[in-house]
Amino acid sequence: MRDRVTLVPALITAGMSIGRISRWMSTWAKHDPSRTHSHLGPVAVDLDRQGQGIGGALLGEYCKRIDAVGMASYLETDKVENVRLYERFGFDVTGEANVIGVSNWFMMREPAPS
Repeated sequence: MRDRVTLVPALITAGMSIGRISRWMSTWAKHDPSRTHSHLGPVAVDLDRQGQGIGGALLGEYCKRIDAVGMASYLETDKVENVRLYERFGFDVTGEANVIGVSNWFMMREPAPS
């Protein structure tokens, strides 16, 4: 919740209305797991650096660290190509929703056995 609250001023500055932000956050909140988890995101690689393995390297390190503490991980994405990337790292789609006119996928990853 704290991360979402800190995001709101930037969204307003970018021109998004409070109503639109509220609908977005409300839809995401409905999918957020109630159990303890690490929430990944937002993560991005500059367009001119994509396809060089940077995103995979970041995800690999994240998964290694989250596995070390035995915690589940959760994320949202609005890009279908990211779904395939996250699935390669053990994330499963747990839900889909239209969020302010954009398809979103909600994904969860259980920690790897130690």
